[in-house]
Parts: sequence; structure tokens; C-alpha cells
Amino acid sequence: MPFRAKNTIRQRENHKPLSSIEPNNPPENIRCWGFMKLGREYLLTTQQLDIFGTAAAYKGPILLLHGDKDNIVPLWCSEKYLETYGERATLHVIPGVNHTITTRRN
Repeated sequence: MPFRAKNTIRQRENHKPLSSIEPNNPPENIRCWGFMKLGREYLLTTQQLDIFGTAAAYKGPILLLHGDKDNIVPLWCSEKYLETYGERATLHVIPGVNHTITTRRN
């Protein structure tokens, strides 16, 4: 099953969520986080990647970190990786942090 993140990366020009883009007909490019440009070919290609199948081939130990305020990758993705890796993996959900684990906590 290809990964299709329901996320809130926003296009700079019109502030639409990435999830609102038609998957089979994305624009020529979008800007996300204000500094990165993603092209149409990238958007089309990443939808076809079997990220969980590829990940299953790794046989080492895994530590998964997921911020509970992550609005880019949903928690179910980390839970799916945990299921994929089995006993080799540990998942830590970190309260109060975002996707880049940079939200400061006091």
C-alpha cells in the first residue's frame, strides 16, 4: 500500500493544504515550509513508494520517535512502522513536540 500522508504542509502561494492537491494531477511545483520547493515529478513518484515494504528489509534495532503535535506525519504511520519492525522496534511518542521535534518545552 503506498503511503499518502494526510498532512498540513501548506503551499506558500495560496495556503492550501498539500492534502487538497489532486494526487494524479499535482501542480508543477509547490513550496513547503517557505523554503523548500517540491516538483510535480517528486509528488507523483513519492505516492508510489512502498515505504513500509522497503523498511521491513532492515533487520537492525529501531527507535521510533514521534511528536504528539506532529501535523505532517500522522501517528498511525509510526504505529505502522512499529508493526512492520515487530520486536526490534520501540516507539516513543513525545508529548508537546512537532514533526521536527523542535517545539520547546519549559
